[in-house]
Order: sequence, then C-alpha cells, then structure tokens
Amino acid sequence: MTINILLGFFLDRLFGDPDFPLHPVVLIGKLISLLERIFYKIRYRFLGGLLLAITSITIVLSIFIFINYLKRFFYLPFSINIISVIFIYFLFCNKTLVKEAKAVYTFLLKDDINGARKQVGRVVGRDTVELDKRAIIRATIETIAENIVDGFT
Repeated sequence: MTINILLGFFLDRLFGDPDFPLHPVVLIGKLISLLERIFYKIRYRFLGGLLLAITSITIVLSIFIFINYLKRFFYLPFSINIISVIFIYFLFCNKTLVKEAKAVYTFLLKDDINGARKQVGRVVGRDTVELDKRAIIRATIETIAENIVDGFT
C-alpha cells in the first residue's frame, strides 16, 4: 500500500489535479451537497448532520467495495493496485492547491482585494464578498491545511 500512496503522490506532483466533471472528489462534493439539502431540513440539526455523515460515508464506501468486488471478475495482475494509485492520485490535489494559493498571493501582492476574494472563493466554501486581506490570507491557509489533512486521512 505504501508504494501506491507514493505513486499517487508523485502523479499529483507531476500532473496536478485533472479538471473534468467525473473527478471523484467533485462527485463526492456533489453527493454531499445533495444530501445536505435533504438532511438539513430535519428539525434537529445534530441528527441531520449525523445522518448526512453516515449516508455519505456509506455510499462512498459501498462504491469502493463494489469496485474491489469487480476485480474478481476482471482479474488482471496488479489491477487493484492500479485502481488504488488512481484514486490516491485524485485525492491528493496538492499541486492544484498550491497553484490556487499562489494565485491568491499574486492578487494580494498587487493589492487587488477583489481579485483575491474571487480567487480564494474558488477553494473555500464560505462567502468571500466581505473578506479583508487578513481574512483572505487566513481562509487560504485554512483551506490548504484542511485539504492536506483530508488528502492523507
């Protein structure tokens, strides 16, 4: 498994994050957004959040289990390793994160707060319309830290 993680990491460093609509992270994000609209209508917010977490994890885990199950029927040597490397590559996203953060930094160097707000809005889930320079920097650092941790866990 260690070699799979290393290969996924090096693919990310080499190619960056592929930009296409069927990217697993994009699909998982869309799934969570859909489930939020369903479960956040529940009167008890904690229960809605709990159901959201359980449902989204169950769906994603079921897909991975199904893919692992399929390898029995389409056996190729190292096939599961190839699939693992590809999924790990998709989940890292570090090269793209660094590129997006550098773009925010470039706008800030030019004192273009509106450009920096728009750019940081590409990588954060919060409203960026009223962020000042310090808040833009904080949001950028927070999202990089969160995504790096998410990529490794």
